Amino acid sequence: MTYRTTPPSVLAWLACYVVWVVLSALGLWLFLKLRINAVDIARRLSGNAYAVSTADRVGTVVLGLTWLVGVVVLESVLRTAVTRHRLQSRAARIAIVMVAMLIVSYALQWLL
Repeated sequence: MTYRTTPPSVLAWLACYVVWVVLSALGLWLFLKLRINAVDIARRLSGNAYAVSTADRVGTVVLGLTWLVGVVVLESVLRTAVTRHRLQSRAARIAIVMVAMLIVSYALQWLL
């Protein structure tokens, strides 16, 4: 027996891409905060300016590529959620994880 589901509306797809843009921007903000944390940690562990500069550059490349892959995966996850009518719950889960990581990043920045 096959079940027929209603296709997602245009409004659901629009909401999907609005959420995607908002969560991508939140991810970019997280990327910038984690980069600051990496530089602060390098500064604490080594007083050498070259080590701090290297940590900054390597951290920027690694975090930037991670953010880029995350944006692509995020789109796929959100598009799948729209077709299964679960956009709100998936977006909320992702947002909670990202906000928790931002809180940890701010706490680490405050401690260092």
